[in-house]
Amino acid sequence: MGIFWFHRVRSALLLIVLVSFFSFLVLMMLPGDPVQLMLGIEAPPEVAEELRAQLGFDKPWYVRYGAWIWNLIHGDLGVSILYGQPVSALILERIPLTLSITLLSLALSLLLALPLGMISAVKKGSWADKMIQWLVQIGLAAPNFWVGILFILFFAVHLKILPPSGYTPITEGLIPHLTSILLPCSSLALAEAAVLIRMIRASLLEVLDRDYMTFARTKGLSRFRRYTHYALRNGLIGPITLLGFQVMNLLGGVIVIENIFALPGLGRLLLIAVRQRDLILVQGLVIVLTFTVILINLLLDLLYTLIDPRIKLQAERNGSR
Repeated sequence: MGIFWFHRVRSALLLIVLVSFFSFLVLMMLPGDPVQLMLGIEAPPEVAEELRAQLGFDKPWYVRYGAWIWNLIHGDLGVSILYGQPVSALILERIPLTLSITLLSLALSLLLALPLGMISAVKKGSWADKMIQWLVQIGLAAPNFWVGILFILFFAVHLKILPPSGYTPITEGLIPHLTSILLPCSSLALAEAAVLIRMIRASLLEVLDRDYMTFARTKGLSRFRRYTHYALRNGLIGPITLLGFQVMNLLGGVIVIENIFALPGLGRLLLIAVRQRDLILVQGLVIVLTFTVILINLLLDLLYTLIDPRIKLQAERNGSR
């Protein structure tokens, strides 16, 4: 267990360093003067020089990168040019909303995908399977921003049962909070559920023909116990692997969805930072989003070892060679 986690944490740290380096390099290599990009071409030269010295752009890139990493380790992501506030404070203020949307979208997609994927695999070729496959095709084809607009028109404008925009913090009550983010989460969850249903169906179809499933049936175990205890447990490795990619997709989709529903999260903040050319804020948001994705992938690795200990043993053998 220790060797497995040592290798996983080491890989995660190496990935964070690489992403931080390339994100820093890409932003520094943007065409034009970053200071002129932030202030505009009509800014007075003395103001531009002052900002350039303040941001350290008058120093070599490796000195700036070293200083940025040192500040990053100490939790200092710099000061936003646009807002005049620490980037870390801006992110901490908005990250609860983005995490709420991401996690609730993931939970909704799992709630839809697990039963529908199992039914589709167990009832292969039936009318239920065909109906689910038809819904999957719709979910895969419909972009989440278009689904979001349809949800606003139907649930907010026509039925008037959910708000079309705005955000209520969880400190003002769990129900108002969930109500304010239900439409954006549902918009994101549909496409992710469609992908998961296909993966769960394919994984279970492969598992259902295994010898141990035949043995479980001859032992007289109930269908529920065979499917949940044996088939689902052995067929979940593929879908859990896919969850890591889905979290990345959700974080990308949140940028669009937060703007459609006028939600003050990290996605909306990132879009404003890009539009206003606030490179320091963009840099801080990129590294925080990357760290979030890597952390979630680490947690998924823990799930792999809990579901299938053979993965952990194989990784330890490979690491000990």
